[in-house]
Amino acid sequence: MARPPCSRRPALLAGLAALAAGAGCVSATSAYREHVNALVEQDQYAAALQAVEEQRVPKYGERDRVLYWLDKGALLHMSRDYRDSDALLDQAELRIDELYTKSLTQAAGTVLVNDATQDYAGEPHERALLYVLRALNYAFAGKADEAVVEARKVTAFLQLSGERVGMKAYRDDAFAHYLSAMLFEDAGRLDDARISRDAAERAYAGYAAAFRTPAPQFGLPTRGARDGELVVVQYAGKVPIRGSKTTSVPVGRKLTVREMMQTNADEQQASIPVAIPTIVMQPWRGRSATVTVDGRSSPTVRVEPISEITIKALEDEMPAIKARAAARAAAKGAGYGALQGAAPRVLSGAALSAMGASEQADTRSWFTLPAEIRMARVVVPAGVHDVVVTTADAQGATVETRTLHGVRISAGYRTWVHVRTAR
Repeated sequence: MARPPCSRRPALLAGLAALAAGAGCVSATSAYREHVNALVEQDQYAAALQAVEEQRVPKYGERDRVLYWLDKGALLHMSRDYRDSDALLDQAELRIDELYTKSLTQAAGTVLVNDATQDYAGEPHERALLYVLRALNYAFAGKADEAVVEARKVTAFLQLSGERVGMKAYRDDAFAHYLSAMLFEDAGRLDDARISRDAAERAYAGYAAAFRTPAPQFGLPTRGARDGELVVVQYAGKVPIRGSKTTSVPVGRKLTVREMMQTNADEQQASIPVAIPTIVMQPWRGRSATVTVDGRSSPTVRVEPISEITIKALEDEMPAIKARAAARAAAKGAGYGALQGAAPRVLSGAALSAMGASEQADTRSWFTLPAEIRMARVVVPAGVHDVVVTTADAQGATVETRTLHGVRISAGYRTWVHVRTAR
């Protein structure tokens, strides 16, 4: 069923009528994201990459270079172009490092304009996932040494961020530690692997409480001399995106955050629209998956709840976002009232339009990520095998089946593969 076009509430002042928009409006950016996600569902990665490239200037631009590199880098990763994916993610990493050094000076402009005026530097969990994808780029390409380098970087980042991360629920990345432990094992660095395993156990304890994602249990049998291990990384579903919700704040007095959210425009008081971000869920049906290879089946287990982390990230940021919005409304109202030499209630529609024109919720996020990362680990005899991944909905009905042909398993080693299931 098609989503209805945006409806606009009647407004007393013409200046606000053109700006007031409900939370359910379909923006051009949302339509673009939905288009790219639809192409990913159909495995049309060339078309998805072309769509991102065509929107490099209109949808990203100079301020959102990091987001462009992240979105495109993830699509290249899913399409198994690991070299080009890593090149873009490397650019994103370098730019993020630059932005962190200047974030304090840029932040001052957000009070009087909007949060989207800052260059995009990613959320803490997005930065951790950047390192995770870079490590997996090398693991899938069979480059264990390079994968370990990225594993060390994600471990260092998580150690340095620690308590400085403003999120209450997400203070560490359990899957990043778990992945690091496996990669250290592959490289024979058992002390590093043990440290990362311990960190993963601690982080998954937090995940279990906050995101209903406990430490994964695979129950692997003893590996024989002629066996290898197959690791299937499943990128499932579509991560929620950020939309925009508009509320009206009366001009002329400073409001608390609670008052701002409870106050609506009326006929006696001129108002300024303020925009705050909101979560928009993306539909997908595959809630479980089974990996079958050489007659052996194993379910995939959720190891990274990206959707839940994304939602919690916005919840934790919301008090500060609302406080900045309230401060902007108060500053703009006072400024325009003084400029016109009039009481706030008689500000012109044109003045209110000008105040609202710069108001825009920051809806940016890394939208080409999956909703969650799942994993299966299977002991398989050495040789060449077809790997079948079957996803099912909440009722157990098959949603889709993917087959990875000709996967070579070597005795005594791990083989890493992945599958993208977005439906």
